[in-house]
Amino acid sequence: TQCDAGTYAPNNGMAECIRCGPGRYSKQKGQVSCDDCEKGKVAANTSSTACTSCDERGTRFTSLEGSTECSACKVDYVWD
Repeated sequence: TQCDAGTYAPNNGMAECIRCGPGRYSKQKGQVSCDDCEKGKVAANTSSTACTSCDERGTRFTSLEGSTECSACKVDYVWD
């Protein structure tokens, strides 16, 4: 089975694909694993095909890879 984006199959011949967990994604068909979202991006749901930027204006952030949610910056601070 060639798995759709957002899912993966670690072994050839698997009957079912596995969904990427929160904080992870696969952007192409046929993946054998999912990737962690990079710092500054999140994937809150399962089966993500991409990660979402925390905030274009720099008021929210995540400093960890594989994050599922963004945090608010302290008052008068921005994420750079």
